Amino acid sequence: IFHAALDFINARKDCSDFVLHGILRLLYMVDGKWRMVNGTPIINHSLLTDELFQCARSTTLNFKYFPNEPGIDSLCTWTENHYILFTSAAYLAGQMYPNEVFPNSGETGKQKVELNRKRILRWLDLRFHTGFSEWLSHVYYDEDLTALLALSDFAADEEIRQKSEMILDLLLFDMAFTS
Repeated sequence: IFHAALDFINARKDCSDFVLHGILRLLYMVDGKWRMVNGTPIINHSLLTDELFQCARSTTLNFKYFPNEPGIDSLCTWTENHYILFTSAAYLAGQMYPNEVFPNSGETGKQKVELNRKRILRWLDLRFHTGFSEWLSHVYYDEDLTALLALSDFAADEEIRQKSEMILDLLLFDMAFTS
């Protein structure tokens, strides 16, 4: 199952961003232990074999995180839910590997964090001021929740964490209010 998920992501099929978030969460949470040291997540991967860990790492580093990056794909990146999934995945992957060069884009992890921080904050600001365009969609709210919870759980940036939690509250209020 793990290899099938990585193969799906590596094939750059539509909805790979949904699956990638599961891999990123696993990398951050293996053994239920992760911690920040000097702003860099330290990951304990003792429950994954070295081979599985390296495959997940390779997939994370080689993924196409934005439409302007090279490569053929069938990725949908421009809708509300996909946009936050891609930008949050790029941010969290960059945070995880700040000094690595991501081969597909040529950017370092630090550059990915910088670039996607702006994109994430803009998306969060738009949701705060205008709400969701995919309003009350149980299908897309699930995906928004995935990205927002990942940012809330793992972003080192306090502003991103706090604003993600505010939008989570808004999204959950929308759901509760209309039930």
